[in-house]
Amino acid sequence: PFNGPYLTRCMASSELNNGHLLTPEADSADAIPQQMAGLEPVQRVPAKVNPVATARSKKSQCARTMLSACLLVSSAYFGAVFFHGACIPLAFLAPPVFSFLVSSFVHLWTKLVEVIFSGILRVQVRQFGDAFVEPFSEPRTAGSSITLLNHRTRLDWIYIWCLGTFPHYVKIVLKAELGRLPGVGWAMQMANFIFLKRKIANDEKHMKDVVDYLLRLDGQVHVLMFPEGTNLCPESIASSDSYARKMGRPLLRYTLHPRVTGFQHFVKNIGSRLSYVYDVTVAYPFAMPENELSLFLGNAPQEVHYYVRRWPISSIIGRSAGDSCPNDESTATALGAWLNERWLEKEQLLKEYYLKPPAERQFPDEVVREGALIDAPSHQPWGPGAVLVLLFWILFSLFCITLLCVSWPARLFALAVNIFYIVVNVQTGISEWVLQKANEVEKRKQLATATAAVKKDD
Repeated sequence: PFNGPYLTRCMASSELNNGHLLTPEADSADAIPQQMAGLEPVQRVPAKVNPVATARSKKSQCARTMLSACLLVSSAYFGAVFFHGACIPLAFLAPPVFSFLVSSFVHLWTKLVEVIFSGILRVQVRQFGDAFVEPFSEPRTAGSSITLLNHRTRLDWIYIWCLGTFPHYVKIVLKAELGRLPGVGWAMQMANFIFLKRKIANDEKHMKDVVDYLLRLDGQVHVLMFPEGTNLCPESIASSDSYARKMGRPLLRYTLHPRVTGFQHFVKNIGSRLSYVYDVTVAYPFAMPENELSLFLGNAPQEVHYYVRRWPISSIIGRSAGDSCPNDESTATALGAWLNERWLEKEQLLKEYYLKPPAERQFPDEVVREGALIDAPSHQPWGPGAVLVLLFWILFSLFCITLLCVSWPARLFALAVNIFYIVVNVQTGISEWVLQKANEVEKRKQLATATAAVKKDD
């Protein structure tokens, strides 16, 4: 069924018109022709076009979703406590080893997300347009990327891990509140996902510190960000409309006007290492769970579509990867204009997409998801990689539960790690703590090198 829970919640303040939202102000006789020219009259609520699930299949999907959610939450928590917790001393002694271990464990956990959504919940994730360039296939002096994604629901960033190899290497830009979540939030902070307070005065230094740290360790950094800043809903549309009227820009209904400052700062901070910008559009042809609760209750989408456009940095600001990035007002203006232009194209693309009947909704030029653990369609037999990932995380979670039940040292260790995470989160933030320790080690190395050079000269 087409997004029934979402419609029930939102119809009081807005109307959903074939996939896009109409605020009460825009849903007037004189506003629609001016604000949404070109849209044909359609039903207020799209008819249900998918077969209605039987009570038995609905219960089965709900049970699979709840069990999957329990595995995801427990594995993230135990991984953050027992594996990442055991790695904490390495943050003082060997930051590169620490970064490799915690990032590898998070990488393995995102593989579990892929297996659960593509294999167990049978969400068919499809990629259209351009392919991603495999991470670290280019020299360390180039190859970095920024991925820009529209934020249709609160769950868009989860499904993207089903697109194959590339998304498992990206550092996602998320709201600071998510970093405080026990387990998954702690682990992502340890692995240097970028949690922002959405105030550039507070976030600018943190963005630069994370990028510098990752470039120093890996030579490349791959960032996924949501320029809109929040997901599409009646409240965010009203805020976007207010901004559009103030700036003399068109009103949008399938997207929100992007915030350009964060994008500009990431381009500046990555600098000459930046090779590509990926403009990615996400859309849902059928059901569209809007939040975590809807998904938890068994309302997983049947399909999620991602349309990828790969832009070499030379086509955006007129310089090639490896060249220094101009840090001037004209470059920032060009980046802002480019981003706004892409979002207007995205708005038109989504309008045309949702005007089609649900069964016909797709983007042009479907491509193979390179490195995906489960081939599309999702009912195909699982490969050995998917089986091993699922088996590992089930056994790991059961082992940790058993350890807590039978071993008091394990309980003390878990308690100490929990206290550490909570205290550090309150004081500075886990990600900031990791960066601070890495910088301290780097300064000690530089001091030791300088001292050795002086002694050699003497």
